[in-house]
Amino acid sequence: MNPDILNEILQRLQKEEMKITRQRKRIIEVMYEHRDHIDAEALYLILKQQNAGVSRATIYRTLEMLVEKRLIRKMDFGEGRCVYEFKLGQPHHDHMKCLRCGKVIEFNDHIIELRQNTICQNYKFYPTSHVMQIYGLCCECREKEKKDCD
Repeated sequence: MNPDILNEILQRLQKEEMKITRQRKRIIEVMYEHRDHIDAEALYLILKQQNAGVSRATIYRTLEMLVEKRLIRKMDFGEGRCVYEFKLGQPHHDHMKCLRCGKVIEFNDHIIELRQNTICQNYKFYPTSHVMQIYGLCCECREKEKKDCD
């Protein structure tokens, strides 16, 4: 991820007259440092370990505000918790989730994107965003499952 992304996020929030509190800035910095899918509880534990003085409520409010401003993406992989990732500075991508080990594989397929756009055009539908999540078994877990069946 481009190091300027962090500054761009802070500038966009200032431009929209959002307060950049010490806590909000630290939440954004930890997400930037983590650079992967992260949930609110993991963020809280990291910040608690760093003695950042950030409450769970502040984390949830900040995450929702960043989603609303379209700076981060919120995803629900069906585990009873949502994970977040930076949207800004990253090309669109979709996800495959292993149901056994929890591994998340990011991918981008130009043909899938074109087909989705064609479908939207056929229905005279204007998409503002979309999420594709494919669930199954990763290669490693599939190999283990084959061995378990022998």
